[in-house]
Amino acid sequence: MVTSRVLILLPTWLGDCVMCTPALDSLRRQLAGARLVGVCAPGPAQLFQEDPRFDAVVLDTTKRQGGRWRTIPRLGRQLREEHGPFDLAFSFKNSFSARWLMRNAGAPRRIGGKAGWTDLLLTDAIPCADGQHYAQRYHQIVNGYFGSQRGAGPLTLHVPAPARLLRPTVGLAPGSAYGSARRWDATRFGQVAVALSRDFDVLILGGPNEQEQADVIEAALRLAGVGNYRNLIGQSVSDMVATMAGMTLYVGHDSGATHIATALGVPTVVLYGSTSPSLAYPWRHPASRIVRHALPCAPCNRRTCPLQHHACMKQITVGNVLDAAYSLAASSALAAAG
Repeated sequence: MVTSRVLILLPTWLGDCVMCTPALDSLRRQLAGARLVGVCAPGPAQLFQEDPRFDAVVLDTTKRQGGRWRTIPRLGRQLREEHGPFDLAFSFKNSFSARWLMRNAGAPRRIGGKAGWTDLLLTDAIPCADGQHYAQRYHQIVNGYFGSQRGAGPLTLHVPAPARLLRPTVGLAPGSAYGSARRWDATRFGQVAVALSRDFDVLILGGPNEQEQADVIEAALRLAGVGNYRNLIGQSVSDMVATMAGMTLYVGHDSGATHIATALGVPTVVLYGSTSPSLAYPWRHPASRIVRHALPCAPCNRRTCPLQHHACMKQITVGNVLDAAYSLAASSALAAAG
């Protein structure tokens, strides 16, 4: 199939962008020689700045600007004039705004996952099985369109990052951009940081909106007289990827940083509460541990706890997390030695 220009609407969230990378690998293989143009929100876009899979990445700031009935057609016109005409467009988002953008960009074939009434804006709505991991869902959109698994390759998460040699280092990511329902108490994160600082240098990771949680952790470290830590909250995504590439261990929630750690192969401990590990567990990452307590109300997939007790995260103890972290660190060290 000869296709010269392809528009790709990337997911909104950082973690989903990481989980989308096997689908992007498949697209590049299926469309060898085509010009691939990505459209992405400003934060996650840093993952793809020097990504060889893309010929160009355009920032989508229409949500920030407001008045999307006006800004989406404007962006569509910009895409047509600067990067078109497009032969195909793929969307890894189900929203009306994403699919309307594909139409405004002028792509005659518009492909996305089957999702409901927004399928009216697609020419090809690809059925995706319920309950599969997001990496599998995104991959199915691509290979479902091409009609076979030919050239699909392994579903491996990948983010480009330089390898760094560091002292034994643990990264703690206390935030989750999606909402407070996914977050563990920052005071307990601080206790974990103090305990792990005896064996690891500690890095506090996350975006600028997670400064409050980071301050709580840093205060606990200072109170305990710990000096071997760095508060790196507010790093750019590209700098965070480079920092994480050489870490010995990572502890976080269902978040973008967690999926970056997975893609980099860093031994990863993940705390789950309001979301389902079956849909977004560390994809094909044997050096990982999941910490959660199964409750009747979980997973609710809400941004805040609808029952206002947040029991799914409160029942996770400091001991639970430390047990998972040390057992994982020990098994990873044995695997490396063997």
